[in-house]
This record gives sequence, C-alpha cells and structure tokens, in this order.
Amino acid sequence: MAEAGNQQPEPAATSLREADAEHARFANSLHRLLTAAPGMQVLRGWHERDPALQVFADGSGMLWCPLGECNGIGENLDAQMELLSHYDAALCAFERATGLAFDPATVTTDWRAGARWVELRYGEHRFAFGFEPQRIDAAKLPPLEPEPAVSRTPFPVVLSFRTGNAPLTEVEALSSGGLLSLSAGPYPTILETPLGARRLPGHWTPKTGVFAPATCQGEQAMSEPKQGAAPAGLHVPLTIRLPQMAVPAAEIEALAEGGTVTLTPLSEGLAAELLVAGQIVAAGEIVRLGGSFAFLVDAMNAPPRAAEDPAIVEGPTNAPAGDGA
Repeated sequence: MAEAGNQQPEPAATSLREADAEHARFANSLHRLLTAAPGMQVLRGWHERDPALQVFADGSGMLWCPLGECNGIGENLDAQMELLSHYDAALCAFERATGLAFDPATVTTDWRAGARWVELRYGEHRFAFGFEPQRIDAAKLPPLEPEPAVSRTPFPVVLSFRTGNAPLTEVEALSSGGLLSLSAGPYPTILETPLGARRLPGHWTPKTGVFAPATCQGEQAMSEPKQGAAPAGLHVPLTIRLPQMAVPAAEIEALAEGGTVTLTPLSEGLAAELLVAGQIVAAGEIVRLGGSFAFLVDAMNAPPRAAEDPAIVEGPTNAPAGDGA
C-alpha cells in the first residue's frame, strides 16, 4: 500500500484516485502522452462511466464511444461505419499519441464496470476511451520523448534587406557622416543561417521584426533589380546588413513549414553595413530621419566601380547625340 500511495495519479491527470499502483502508473503515463499530443485536449481524466453505456469494443479490453454531436451509436451497421469514418482523424491522433491501436470489433453494453475512462477533444470531436482492467498495462505505453535539445539551442542568423536602388554617383559621393534614406518596408530579405548553410529568402517587416519566408521568386527579387524602365544613369541595388542575432533553432526549422520568426525590429542605434553587389562599401548605424529611418555612414570602404559590377543597372541614356559614349 505504501507503493500505491506513492503512485497516486497526479491531480491534473485524473478525477479518480487509484489504490492500484499499476492503474496509477498507467493513468499518469497516458495523461502525459495525451496532453503532449498536438491538437489533443483532455476534458476529463481517469474516471468511471455508466456501465450501461453503448460502446465500441475491440475484444481486448479497449473501449470507445463518441460524445457531443454524435450521441449514441445505434444498431445499424452502415451508421456505425459512418460514425467511425467521421471520427477517423481523432482515432488516428489518439493512436499516434499513445501507440495503442484500436480496432473496433463489436458494439456492446456488456463491458466490465471496473473499466477506467478518459474524455478527450480533438478538433470538433469529443469522445471517450475506456480500458478494462486486463488492458491497463503501463508497460505497453511508449515513453514520452523529450523535446530535442536542438529546439532550445540558439543559432546565429544574419539578416540582409534590400532597400532600393540609388545612383552610382550618389553612392560614390558618400562619406563619413553622410545619410542614406531607407524606404518604409517590408523589405525583400535574405536570412542566412548556419543550419545547413541555408540562405532563406523572404520579407522582413521593420516595424515588428517579423520575417516571413517566400518562394524562390523572393530570392530572385533580392538578388536582381526589378525589370522595367530605370532612371537615367547608372543605378546600384542597395542592401543593408544587420548584426548577427540569436534565434532558437526550432523557430528556424519552423520556417520550412511556412511559419514566421520574430527578429529584432529596425531601431535607432542599430549597427549596420551597406553593401553594393555583395561588397561592403560602408559601416554605420541606423538613425531616425523624421518619421522614417536612414543609414548614417561612420566609415567608408572602397566605393563600387561600374565597369566591374554586374549588379549595376544602366538606365536609358537621354544625353544629346555627340555628348560622348
């Protein structure tokens, strides 16, 4: 009895306190598995139900019945099959969570009064699973797998965003103390991560810091200037690269499934680098300029050279004939 006292079901796991140690272990293990399952909600823990209840039984001591919108099972075989089909997703979710396969063989009210039940919700469906004493065996439940350590590991990422095009002459004229106005965003962005050395294209909203992945066309928009008429003269695409920041690995992995990740929002005093065609041309910081932001140059590197820069856009030439090449 001392052992049974140590194995009492946890308050959250049950509404029935078990004197049997094996029943208590099973109840607690089942509760942990179900509460960890995506989309599964435990409405009522370990409890007893009316033994006159009509249920599906699998012949091995496992029972199931629907609740809520489908009250009762009925005697018609076609209706029973339709009911099972209606709950198929919920039944599969239970099997995935617990490793307990349920193969209904009969509909009956002849089941043992000592059965224990859990009441669950999955999506719009409410239902209950029951276990007769011979089916209560904690050894048949899988262990609850711990969350992979990688999901909690912070990984460094670097965010680079395109802020438009500027005349080459304007970029060449930049010097320490110079300002370069930034557009409002969201920005076409590349998020670089060491997880598989990936470069993730997407868009970054500077006000909130939210990065959303894009299709492969998003990466093209980041690496190539937009087509169409360009202003006269030579223009270069400008990219701002922010400092390295740490993001949980699980959030980076979730981007592959269409999720988003919240990074640092654009703010005054944030260190940054100005790149042209992938080359750093200036180091500086983000500053406020009226109601928007600008890049303040602290130090210049070598300016870009038009003759060797494949990313430079040549606009239409409007110079009069004879004014040079």
